[in-house]
Amino acid sequence: MKKLALIVLAAIMSCTMLFALAGCGKSDEVIIKEGLTTELDAFKDPSSDMWKDITASEGPSLEQVGLEMQAVIGAWTEGFSYEIGTITITGDSAVAEVRITCKQLMPVISATADALMSDEANVGLTEEELYAKYADAIMNNLKAADPQTTTVTIPCTKSGNNWTEATGAETQYANALMGQ
Repeated sequence: MKKLALIVLAAIMSCTMLFALAGCGKSDEVIIKEGLTTELDAFKDPSSDMWKDITASEGPSLEQVGLEMQAVIGAWTEGFSYEIGTITITGDSAVAEVRITCKQLMPVISATADALMSDEANVGLTEEELYAKYADAIMNNLKAADPQTTTVTIPCTKSGNNWTEATGAETQYANALMGQ
């Protein structure tokens, strides 16, 4: 289901944001840690502004294939947790180790699609019937999925008193959140 994967990528892209926390007497490590905490907390909260924005723009696409965006988000983020580990700062660059525990989406999507395609009972179903069956299976499999723990290294760059996630952060998040 390409639409679901694209929506997930949109979510990951929106996760990478500016740590707009200025110095205010805080160390660079504290600023980075607070920025990561803010964005990861937004990801794990299905009612966060981040998810509201994604639901408003992408929700109708999922509804066309029988999935309700808020239900997918709720099932996916259930059991989500993280731990920010070592933050190594070298000048205006930094890397933060983050252990992310979550349900990984791509294995669920792939296994569900494979099962649907190999089930001879689905031969002759209309596209609408296949979507309905797939939507039910995705939700059941996503709810039943066990969270996996992945350690990622998030690169950050300093500009002035602000830190941003650097190129490569999206890939690191995708590895953890999607199971790639």
